[in-house]
Amino acid sequence: MINVKKKKSKLPIELLIIVLLIIIMAIIYKYTNLNIYIKDIRYGIMNKFIIKKEDISSNISLGINKELEEENKSLKKLLDIKENNYDMITALVIKRDIEWYKSITINKGKKDGIKKNMAVIDSNGLIGKINEVGNNYSIVSLITNNINNKVAVDIDNYHGILDSYSDGYLIIKNIIKDNDIKIGDKVYTNGLGGIYPEGIYIGDVSLIENDELELSKIVKVKINSQYNSIKYVNVIRR
Repeated sequence: MINVKKKKSKLPIELLIIVLLIIIMAIIYKYTNLNIYIKDIRYGIMNKFIIKKEDISSNISLGINKELEEENKSLKKLLDIKENNYDMITALVIKRDIEWYKSITINKGKKDGIKKNMAVIDSNGLIGKINEVGNNYSIVSLITNNINNKVAVDIDNYHGILDSYSDGYLIIKNIIKDNDIKIGDKVYTNGLGGIYPEGIYIGDVSLIENDELELSKIVKVKINSQYNSIKYVNVIRR
C-alpha cells in the first residue's frame, strides 16, 4: 500500500497573520498620528471642493443663488465680531457629529495657525474650543459637550462655572445665594482658566433654582446659537 503524505494547508497560518496585521494597524490608527494623517488627506480633498468666499460674493453679485446670499450675510455678521480685538480665523463647518451637541469639524488647521484649545465663536457667541488639529482640519468640542468643557463665567459680576448641558440648557453651579441675578441677564466668559478669553457672550439666564442644600443657586442658560445648523465659525487666535 502506498502512503500518500497529505500536504498541510497554510491557510490557517496566513489567516492568522492577516488578522494580526489588521489588529496592529487598528492599534496604530487609534494611538498614533496615522489617524490625523488620514483625516488630513480626506479633509484636504474636501477643501478643494469648498466654495471660496470670493466665489460666494461673485455668485451673489450675479444673483445666481439665493441660498449663497443668505450664507454670505451670515459670514459678514461673523466677520463683524471683534471680541476684545482678538485676531480671528474664519472657517467653514464641513462635518457635524451625529450627536449634534458634541462636536463639529471645520476646514482650517495647523497650516492656518490654529492650535489646540483655541476658543471658537459663531455670530451669536461662544460655541466651544479646538480639541484636535490636523493640517487641513480642526475638531471643535462644543460647550454643550459635558466631557471637555468647563467654562468660567460672569453673570452681572457674579462668578460661576458652566459645567454641564441638560435638556436644552447650559448649567452654571455654585452661584452664591445672596445675589440679584435675574431672568434675562447676559452670561459672559470671565477669562479664568486661560482658555476662553474674557468677555465672550454665551447666552441669557432663563431659569434660576436653589441647589439641593439651598446653599447656592443653579442658573440655567439658554444658548443663542443654533448648534445643529452652524455654517461658519471664528477661531480666536490670541
